[in-house]
Amino acid sequence: DIVSLHMPSNDNTNGMVNADFLSHMQPGAMLINTSRGELVDEAALLAAMEEKGIRPGLDVYQNEPGAADNTFQSTVASHAGVCGTHHIGASTEQAQTAVADGVIRVIKSYEADELIFCVND
Repeated sequence: DIVSLHMPSNDNTNGMVNADFLSHMQPGAMLINTSRGELVDEAALLAAMEEKGIRPGLDVYQNEPGAADNTFQSTVASHAGVCGTHHIGASTEQAQTAVADGVIRVIKSYEADELIFCVND
């Protein structure tokens, strides 16, 4: 199982990945969220990680700081089982170039049969 979220945050989607949703995922399944942090109930996700070995890949979190606030505390983001990055939606040109360089590195490694940054360990 791999669930990848690609939705806006609104009344219909917020909290949709909750304990019930996660209970239907197979043990060891991956949850990828690169859309909005509000879609995932982070307490339920932490429980599913411990109980079922759910493996999240995230670049969005419920309590992301605003542009003027550089402080960030997140139990989910700091959990050893999370493969996480910062949300790059409005990053600097330098950050976008670094991400593009990283994508090229992953593709070239894949073409050479060398998997790097693999979530499926």
